[in-house]
Amino acid sequence: HDEYIAIHSNCNFDNELYLRTARDFSFDRRIFHAHDTLTGIKYTFLQKVVIKIKRFSARINSSNSVACSHEAGYDILGANYFDEYGVVIRNIVDIDRFVRSDLSSTDDLRKKYSIPNDAFVIGNITRFEDKKNQAFIIETFKDIAAKNDKALLVLGGPDGGNEQQMKDIVKECGLSDRVRFIGLQKDVQKWLRVFDLYLFPSLFEGFGIVVIENQLSLLKTIASNRVPSSTDLGLGLVDYLPLENKNEWINAIMNHTKSNIDELTLKKALKQKGFIPEDNRIEILKLYQ
Repeated sequence: HDEYIAIHSNCNFDNELYLRTARDFSFDRRIFHAHDTLTGIKYTFLQKVVIKIKRFSARINSSNSVACSHEAGYDILGANYFDEYGVVIRNIVDIDRFVRSDLSSTDDLRKKYSIPNDAFVIGNITRFEDKKNQAFIIETFKDIAAKNDKALLVLGGPDGGNEQQMKDIVKECGLSDRVRFIGLQKDVQKWLRVFDLYLFPSLFEGFGIVVIENQLSLLKTIASNRVPSSTDLGLGLVDYLPLENKNEWINAIMNHTKSNIDELTLKKALKQKGFIPEDNRIEILKLYQ
C-alpha cells in the first residue's frame, strides 16, 4: 500500500511490533501513541524485562512519540525520553454534543428504566472490565443506599467480560431494585443529564475522556486519584479520591451539591486547558506532514 503515508499505532507496548514492521517497509511516519498508565499494575520480573525490551524497540522504531497525557507518556515510554521527544495531544471532544444535549429526552429515559423524578441518580457508563472497577462502585453504593432511600445506581456500557459478574454482586448485595443495568448506549450525553453524580473509580487510566464529557454536561465526577488530574477543567466539578479509603467516597457522595456554571465559563476553561477540537485536529495533522 504505497498510498499510505503513515502508521499511527495506539496499542501501548505492542506498538513496537507494528512500528518495527512499518520501518521494514520504509514508512517515514511511524507514530507511537500512548493511551494508558501503569498505575496499580503489578508485573512479574519476566514481564518487566519484556516491557523494557518493547519500550526500547518502540523508541528506536518510531518517528514520533505522542500521548493522551503526560502520565501515559511517562509510564509507557519513560519520563526522561518523553520529556525530550514526546508531545501530549489532547483527545478531541465533541463539545456541542454534550453542552447542548436535548434535555427533553431525559423524561423518556426515566420512564423507560423506572427512575423516579426525585431519585438521587449515581451513574457510570463505561466498559465492564477489571480496570474500570465497577465492583467498587457497587460496594460503595450499598452503603449509600442504606443512608439515602432515594439513591439509585445506573451502570451501562459494552461488556468487556465483567457485566454478569457485576449483576451477580448486585443480587448478592440485595440491591436489584436499586440498580439499573442499561447496556450499550449510543446517546450517552442524554444519560449524563439524568445523573446527579458520576463515579469513576478506575484502577488506572491513560486519560479518562469521560471526565471531560461529564464537565461539559455540568455533571460532578468523583474519580480515583489514579485518573490523571489533567482531566480537571478547574470548574470544581471533579474530586480525585484514593481507592484505599471507601469512607472518603461515601462522605463525598453524601455531601454532594450541584454546581451552576454558565456556557461561557465552560468554554473559557476548555480553551485554557487545550480541549478546543479545531486546535487538536491541527496538532494531529502535523504528525502526518
